[in-house]
Amino acid sequence: MRPGDFAGGRFRAVVAILAVVLVGVAARAFFVEPFYVPSVSMLPSLVPGEYVVVERMGVLHPQIGFGDIVVFRRPPNDSAASSASYLVKRVIGLPGQTIYSSGGSVYLDGRRVREPFLPAGVATTGIRYQRVPGGHYFVLGDNRGDSEDSRFFGPISASLLVGRVVMVYWPPSDARLF
Repeated sequence: MRPGDFAGGRFRAVVAILAVVLVGVAARAFFVEPFYVPSVSMLPSLVPGEYVVVERMGVLHPQIGFGDIVVFRRPPNDSAASSASYLVKRVIGLPGQTIYSSGGSVYLDGRRVREPFLPAGVATTGIRYQRVPGGHYFVLGDNRGDSEDSRFFGPISASLLVGRVVMVYWPPSDARLF
C-alpha cells in the first residue's frame, strides 16, 4: 500500500455515499415519496400503520385512472375531526363523468361499476347524482362504512393530489405493488 491510497479510498467512499444520498433526496423531491397510512378508511387494501410509496405528480406526471389509490392534501372544506394533513383514497370518478349510488352500487355515466377491490357485500351509499368537474376526481375509501371521502367533501381538485400509491414497503411482510 502506498501513502495516500487509504486517503484516496476514503475520499471515493465519501463521494459514493454523498452521491447515493443526493440521488435519494432528488428522487423523493421529484419522483417518489413515502407516506404513512393513518386510518382504517382503506381496509382491506391498506392497513393502518403501513407505509406506502407514492409516485409524485409533476415531473413524471402519472396518469390517474379509475381504481388508482391516491394520496392528496386534505381538502379545505373537509370538516372531519382528524388532524391528518394528507388522506389516502381510491379514485372512483374521473373528470367529466357522472356518478351516483343506487342499491348499494356505484354508477358511472349510467353504468354499474365493478369494484373487484372491495370485499363481497360492501354497499356504497350517499353519492348523489352529479358530474365530476373538470380537473377533479371523486374518491372513496374502500372501507365505505368508515371513510370520510368525496361523499362528504365532494370531488377533489387535481391540484391537491400528491400522487398515486405504487407499493406498500413497510412492514416488509406486507410489501406489495399496486
